[in-house]
Amino acid sequence: MTITPSRFRDRHEAGRRLADKLVAYAKRPDVLVLALPRGGVPVAYEVARSLQAPLDVFLVRKLGVPGYEELAMGAVATGGVRVLNDEIVNGLRIPDDVVDAVTAWQQQELARREQPARIVVAVPTAPPEMCEALRAEVDDVICAITPQPFQSVGLWYEDFSPTTDEEVRELLARAARAERAA
Repeated sequence: MTITPSRFRDRHEAGRRLADKLVAYAKRPDVLVLALPRGGVPVAYEVARSLQAPLDVFLVRKLGVPGYEELAMGAVATGGVRVLNDEIVNGLRIPDDVVDAVTAWQQQELARREQPARIVVAVPTAPPEMCEALRAEVDDVICAITPQPFQSVGLWYEDFSPTTDEEVRELLARAARAERAA
């Protein structure tokens, strides 16, 4: 019998449920909770609050398929990192020059937003194979739920509405005030 995990109500609930799986990291001076702007900030805020850890952001930009920008063909991150979803790129026969052009544009946007940070990362939901693949790259991987079939992140939230820049600023400011108070 397959047990289907319950969906998250919203990003804040996802963060609280994820924090429950991260209690071993609570109140440790060597932990920094890292958020991927924008949608990851409400999740990470709840994790940081629960763990009593500082919150920062890791700048990454989705490489959207031209004409279907919400469909990710990959991502770029600070330090010149580029990861491509070969299934999407090959399946849609996206030419290398198009991938390179989208990459260059997003790297410019990253450079504009870049700030240094030290980070610990966990995710509310991901495909099981992605969580396993990450284990080879980091010390620990925590995925709150790993549904099969996965399909997309948004399917595992009742409310997956976009996070605004204003909400990101407010949550980061609130986290900074909490850190100063501690």
